[in-house]
Amino acid sequence: MTKKFRAIVNDAYKCEALVYQFETIDADDNYLGITWHSDLTIKEQVNKVYSDRGIILEALNRYEIGLCNPDDRDYRRENRQLKKFLNKYNDVNDNRIVFPLENRQLKKFLNESVIHKYQHFNT
Repeated sequence: MTKKFRAIVNDAYKCEALVYQFETIDADDNYLGITWHSDLTIKEQVNKVYSDRGIILEALNRYEIGLCNPDDRDYRRENRQLKKFLNKYNDVNDNRIVFPLENRQLKKFLNESVIHKYQHFNT
């Protein structure tokens, strides 16, 4: 019997950063509620537990982590995948989530922000 997954879940599993989030972080933290006697795979639990908006927010979070590591080849590759995913799904139910600032804009924002004035970030 073939399992039926939502399209957003199948597309999320094409992004390495989201696979890592679901299969490693969420599974290890037991966010998905998988126990040793569970009949469901992690992908099935993601399909069950996460709303579309929740998956989009996880993608946005992983994308922002990648923006903080612009010199890392793996993060750049993951961010290309995530950007493609976010561009496809960011308009779900006309509830658009603000796309993160690009590196140049992010640096400008941090330099002008109140947080920077308190020296919480090294820029």
